[in-house]
Amino acid sequence: NTNISLYPPGGRPAETGTSGDALDAQLQRSGIYTVVVEDVGNNNTGTYTCSFLNISAGPLANGGDTNGGAITSNQVVSGTISGVADVDGYTFAASFGQRILVDAVATAGAGFNTYIAAYPPGGGPAQFATGGDRLDFEANASGIWTVLIEDNGNDTPGSYTMSLLNISAGPYSGNGETDGGTLQDNVSRAGSIYSVCDSDGYTFFGITGMNANITATATSGTLNTQIALYPPNGGAAILFTTTDNVQQVLPADGYYTLVIEDYGEDETGNYSVKVDLSGGVTGVHDTPPVELALHPGVPSPFSQTTRIDYELPANDHVRLEVYDVTGARIRTLFDGDRGVGRFDASWDGRADNGERVASGVYYIRMQTRADVKREKVVLIR
Repeated sequence: NTNISLYPPGGRPAETGTSGDALDAQLQRSGIYTVVVEDVGNNNTGTYTCSFLNISAGPLANGGDTNGGAITSNQVVSGTISGVADVDGYTFAASFGQRILVDAVATAGAGFNTYIAAYPPGGGPAQFATGGDRLDFEANASGIWTVLIEDNGNDTPGSYTMSLLNISAGPYSGNGETDGGTLQDNVSRAGSIYSVCDSDGYTFFGITGMNANITATATSGTLNTQIALYPPNGGAAILFTTTDNVQQVLPADGYYTLVIEDYGEDETGNYSVKVDLSGGVTGVHDTPPVELALHPGVPSPFSQTTRIDYELPANDHVRLEVYDVTGARIRTLFDGDRGVGRFDASWDGRADNGERVASGVYYIRMQTRADVKREKVVLIR
């Protein structure tokens, strides 16, 4: 029964260890580390397989194992867990608050079952993980993320197919895939789940209170369509179903993302998709915004949470931050790309490190490529 110990440079004691089969550690020093593998009781013999992966810096692929490396939104790749303890790593860029979907399905190998783990920028521990075939999460940091694919028990080889989709920002088409993109109201689109793990993303602008009548029907193949509807601002799906025709009242203004997949992620085929919008608020909100706007926090003063609404008349990069009266940055609420629409963020009176800040006057600062806007909020404890 293997026991793993990790020793730092300079002859110091082991930083960490485990009698499990996998040791996942953030290094505390720079230099040459030593890994010691032994029997947990030091009284049994046997053979073992050992692997090593630098999740933060790589390399994630080499001549002996070509799986791994950079992957972009709307890309599908295939790989192989070539033996016991093999781990494949893939990197992608994401901004804070963006919703990310990673699918990974075993395609060969008796007993092989994919395990997915997502690691943030900066060397921290895995933030999200699943032994299922689908990992859907909201990025809690901006930068280069790493996704690991391995066998659930680290003891069975096999082949897999995986895909990545940035639900919030796309791209939704490209990499040889023409499905996805903007849906027009009440206009059918034809699409294809062309491979295991293929996920097609479509966007449409919705208004608070509108009723979205969504239809996604398989037209050929063994495909069983699965519908997931994601709200603006990176939140979790508000609708997740294999029903071909459903209705959903929209809870906010902004661009929604509709993801079409196969229910088991392992069948292919063609489909037809349509969104029919009706009802909702009328007047100024029934069209996309015409100018950049940042609105005051509601409520203000506040003691628990305040909501900040903002509007974008064009696709842009947005950085939304909280500053105190001295000009020191307290919290980053959002940093990433947004499409045209109305969005919101919330501040719970905490700093980036999670600590509660003192009562007082604070400023919300929104920076885009072309302009900067500010609004004042008051926090009362």
